[in-house]
Amino acid sequence: MRSAPCLSVFSLGAAASAFLLLSASAYADRSDREKPLMFEADRSYNVAEKDSADSRVLEGNVVIKQGTMRINANKLILRQDKAGMRFGEGFGAPVFFTQKQEGRGDFFEGYGERVEFDERTDSVKLFSKAKLKIGKDELSAEYIAYNTVTEKYVVAGSAPGSNVSQATGRVTGVLYPGAKDGAAAKTSPVAPASAPLPAPAN
Repeated sequence: MRSAPCLSVFSLGAAASAFLLLSASAYADRSDREKPLMFEADRSYNVAEKDSADSRVLEGNVVIKQGTMRINANKLILRQDKAGMRFGEGFGAPVFFTQKQEGRGDFFEGYGERVEFDERTDSVKLFSKAKLKIGKDELSAEYIAYNTVTEKYVVAGSAPGSNVSQATGRVTGVLYPGAKDGAAAKTSPVAPASAPLPAPAN
């Protein structure tokens, strides 16, 4: 996430159209696509869908793994187009999604009662009681969407097209200061409150 001069806590009001757009260094590990996808579930069956060359429904204690990417859900619909690109959606209380960031040792984590993921657009969308964690930084809202290529995050009090009266309209987050990946911090250190003040120059 971006460096901030101090610990920041923010919230936006109940307007359903209010959103927060952030830029962050959170590329997904691109090599994951070259790895085999493995899944575990209590039940698995194929379904026919017009917009998908192959669709599979997984139910009961679902676990998806592909390289550093992992999804845990109660139910998951996994789709694949003719080009071999995968997309789908998971349902749970909550669904858990995590993946290593490109060129870095840390992971980002996403939570939501419904999660949509799409390799074709490099996007993950979190719906209902959504939460996104990158390092110590954390965002919470009813809807969070991010693109792992453009590094843009949209955090909103309600999902697009949702019933405004049922949305909480709240967006909250905590962003910590400090350099990432060993880069020099852009903020000056702050002395502890108990530290004595320097004597004035003569």
